[in-house]
Amino acid sequence: MAAADPAPALVALDNAIAQIDLLISRLTASSTSSADVPVAAQPKAAVAGSNGEKKTSGKAKPAKPAVPASGGENVDNFDKCDIRVARVQAVEVHPVVAGLRKFVPQAELQGRLVCAVCNLKPAKLAGQPSEAMMLAGSHPAAEAEGGEIVKLIDPPQDAAVGDRVCIQGRPASAAPVKQLSSKVWEKVAGLLRVQGGAATFDGQALVTGAGGGITVQGLVDGSEIH
Repeated sequence: MAAADPAPALVALDNAIAQIDLLISRLTASSTSSADVPVAAQPKAAVAGSNGEKKTSGKAKPAKPAVPASGGENVDNFDKCDIRVARVQAVEVHPVVAGLRKFVPQAELQGRLVCAVCNLKPAKLAGQPSEAMMLAGSHPAAEAEGGEIVKLIDPPQDAAVGDRVCIQGRPASAAPVKQLSSKVWEKVAGLLRVQGGAATFDGQALVTGAGGGITVQGLVDGSEIH
């Protein structure tokens, strides 16, 4: 399911393409640069003089930005993703591109807060640019239209456009990869599930950087998120 990158782009889903205003400045996407990180006060480096006395060089090395400890391969893969809160700005009917239209009414998409993967490789769907992917949960249901029930992932209503999505208890990665490979995303998506009405990764709740939980309404436990 497609949404837009930091600039408005089309969300190509069933006869509906949602242009999402991510309002994500890549200043936030690249997160903390070395210029943003305060340099910790450090003692001047000591250098021995010709008379054996210690002198100071007057130069101090800048502190390196803190990098969260590795949480294993699964968490490291998740940290490569740039998942953010986005807002659907516009929905347009498209005669070819398939996706959400039969599951989510156009009026429900318009202006809605969603969660989008923003660093997937840009692609074209039926000639339409797709630069991000809107996340939704689903599970099979013979009685439902299309044979499955699909629900969008909901950020907290007080979330801001551009807020990063991270694993609860772990800060968002300071440096997600610029372009996420499809193989890494497949591994990540394979561990995204609905549990107790919440979006989880490998059994851990997903939240925004501000701490609000990511929810999924109307799906049974174990439903996939993709």
